[in-house]
Amino acid sequence: LKSLPMVMNHLPLNYVGVLLSRSSLPPSFVDEFKREQIAGLTLRDLAFTPREVRKLFGFYGNFITREEAAEICDATNGWAIGVNVLAMEGWSSPENGGDLLESYIKQKLWDKWPETQRDFRMRTAIPDTIEPELCARLTGREDCAAALEELRMTNAFVSRVGQNDYRYHHMFRDFL
Repeated sequence: LKSLPMVMNHLPLNYVGVLLSRSSLPPSFVDEFKREQIAGLTLRDLAFTPREVRKLFGFYGNFITREEAAEICDATNGWAIGVNVLAMEGWSSPENGGDLLESYIKQKLWDKWPETQRDFRMRTAIPDTIEPELCARLTGREDCAAALEELRMTNAFVSRVGQNDYRYHHMFRDFL
């Protein structure tokens, strides 16, 4: 990654490179390029809209109303995997949708995480938001700032809200 800016700067002008990552590029990396040469996609850019939800559900033969599509977007925050789970498994109501998502999280994620990771998430998901000092009191761990940031960077249902506060996705907190 360190030498990539140098390589990119020596390529022909018509060359286009794409770098995919689950986390933001380090500022030192971005500084190597002109700002207009870099484009990024955020979670918001990747989130399904109600219109896209309706199209996906229609693809699976499950035709829903605009209001239902908006409910699904609210429930999942447009999370592509969550929307797809609901479309494929036959969402029929908000109650049914919650059960489908909980089942998916349990089978595909929760049951595969080591006990230490599950315990950390259980303890730190109690408050609405958590900051490293509170995390340390709840878990007894000294590496909470790094652990919370790692969860955020790996899209493990954690987002940063403010300078030092983190929040679990409401869908994951409902699961817990």
